[in-house]
Amino acid sequence: CYTPFISSVSGQTTTTAVIKAQGSAEATEFQFTINGETRTSNTNTITWTGLEAGNEYSVTVAAKCGEEQTATSAPYKFRTRCNPLELPYEDKFEAGNTSKECWITTTPLATADQTYAGTDAVLMNGGSSYILPELAMTDVRNYELSFMVYGLSLNNQFNVGVLADPSDVASFSTAKVVNVKEKELWREVVVTFEDVVAGHENDKFIAFNLPVGQSIIVDNLLVRQKPACQKVTNLDVIVYGDELDVTWE
Repeated sequence: CYTPFISSVSGQTTTTAVIKAQGSAEATEFQFTINGETRTSNTNTITWTGLEAGNEYSVTVAAKCGEEQTATSAPYKFRTRCNPLELPYEDKFEAGNTSKECWITTTPLATADQTYAGTDAVLMNGGSSYILPELAMTDVRNYELSFMVYGLSLNNQFNVGVLADPSDVASFSTAKVVNVKEKELWREVVVTFEDVVAGHENDKFIAFNLPVGQSIIVDNLLVRQKPACQKVTNLDVIVYGDELDVTWE
């Protein structure tokens, strides 16, 4: 009967988490411990209730095989979801003044050396999803998301959209496909949500979905009430003799 270990923690809400262990087939009882409190399960999975929102926890597991007691596993860290954040939501990802610990991601948000302003930005790696904290929105079509993005390759392309359940990536609905044609240049992106699929209007989570090979850096992110007139971005002026070619987005 070998020492079990925590194989995953999933489905976190503000107060609960589903904890799964892997252990010996002969195990008759699994003993999960958080903050000195132990709860037992006859299976290798337990739904732990009574947690607090936005907190990091460490869980360990031990097992019994009949009368034999195993050693305790190494701790496994996880975080509960944060309570919904009020709008406008702004994050410049500066150390000590960021809510990035409330993001839900398949790959951790890494700090990037290249920044648009200040000392910190975040690196989003290709092949990953990055979900903003739950936001206190009533209808996502009434809001806009803006951010500065820095492409790490030519023709970066990624999706921005919404989803109702951050544990179900399949529920993602695209609002905008963003194309960053320039490499190693900052540009501003504004996303509105009129084009989300019907039924997603009341989703509370905005997400970035990056294909493999499409890594980007993001800074100065803002979610706010959509203004009556959308902001002009990425103004570009090219001089041809005595004529100007002006483009914008």
